[in-house]
Amino acid sequence: MKSTEIQPVPIEELSNLFYELEFASKENKHQVLREISTIIPWQHSVFDVIDNLKDPVLRSTSRCFARLIQTERTYHRLKRIAQRPLSRTYEDLEEGVFLISELGDSQASYIELKNYLDRVAERVEELFEENFEILSDESKVQILIRVLVEEEGFYGNEKYYDDPSNSFINQVIKTKMGIPISLSAIFILVGKRLGLPIYGTNMPFHFLLLYDSPDYTTYIDPYNSGILLDRTTCERFLETHGFEPTQKYFARASTSSIIRRMFRNLINIYRKKGYREMEELLNIYLQVMDKKR
Repeated sequence: MKSTEIQPVPIEELSNLFYELEFASKENKHQVLREISTIIPWQHSVFDVIDNLKDPVLRSTSRCFARLIQTERTYHRLKRIAQRPLSRTYEDLEEGVFLISELGDSQASYIELKNYLDRVAERVEELFEENFEILSDESKVQILIRVLVEEEGFYGNEKYYDDPSNSFINQVIKTKMGIPISLSAIFILVGKRLGLPIYGTNMPFHFLLLYDSPDYTTYIDPYNSGILLDRTTCERFLETHGFEPTQKYFARASTSSIIRRMFRNLINIYRKKGYREMEELLNIYLQVMDKKR
């Protein structure tokens, strides 16, 4: 089982930079903030890093910069993801969805997310081994759905679909409720740990998953209890909503397209709610992903 490695925190280098930040002129503070944001690994909470500084006075004076550093780090990390070659292997997806989650909860823990995904993947792997003699691609899909839907209890939050927390993956793993794309991200990240050929597909209105191996192909709808769909059913869905069922709707979604879609969803939600500040921040990040900044 493959899981994301946790990068170490260069605490001594960061301590020096936080001292520099404390005494920097007003004109230079942003540059130091930017440098700090590029050094703190994305897997570590900015708040925890500051709390681990040895100097108690430095810890106290640095806390007021934590949210700014976090915002700047998100910008920096998203820009790196956007500049990488287009990927459908989802090497950066875990990072991307976690960075989005931090926007909704500045105290979100990546370690907590990672441990949860690792544990669920271990459970799926355990069932694979128990059913080794009859294991096929079709049974792998059924086991994955059994664990995530029946055992873990993930389902679509139809009643409060426009609740922003449905898009923040750390919240989704706590409430077990989400929207199609956030639930799909959990399936993908668990599947990736197990080497399963699971991909997102950018169907309009309703994000779906594609399991695509040489021996078995099916579409999965995590929002509706992991129901399995064939291509014909998906094509009828498109036609019902006025879309020509062309191949672009069935192509494997890239990491960048998934992150952009999550940002667009959140922008629409915050616009409806009148949260202008959050809408503007998310638009900046979306422009980063669109390579316009």
